[in-house]
Amino acid sequence: MIDEIDLLPILLGEIAIPEMVYRELNAPSTPDKIKRYLDRKPDWLSVRKVKPIIDQQLQDIDPGERDAILLAEELSADGILIDDMDGRTVALERGLRVLGTLGFLELADSEGLLNFLDSLDQIKAAGFFVSKWLEQELRSAHGGGSNA
Repeated sequence: MIDEIDLLPILLGEIAIPEMVYRELNAPSTPDKIKRYLDRKPDWLSVRKVKPIIDQQLQDIDPGERDAILLAEELSADGILIDDMDGRTVALERGLRVLGTLGFLELADSEGLLNFLDSLDQIKAAGFFVSKWLEQELRSAHGGGSNA
């Protein structure tokens, strides 16, 4: 999407992802740029096995989100980076601190590491969905007015 992935360890420290998410990120539909990045996996990124458990609350969400939630719980992680609405809802219900892509970009902006509105435009151009209402709210909050 945008070239801000190296901000992850600066702002969040070590990142652990479940094997399922790693496989999803290597799917044929994944941009080559992401696959190349994963091929040279940075030291701050670890891929972990998740202990399989049966949990009714996790049955109806995407397997990647399910495993990310289980891994966050298993590691007693400080939080979870997740955008999928169903996954976010379940993570919050389970007491996890949730941060999405937009929240991460806002955090990076607040630290002076990027311009939020420029990054918002970039991820939207790359196909990241942002509702018109949310986009207007974010632009207003960041002094950008309407660009919908």
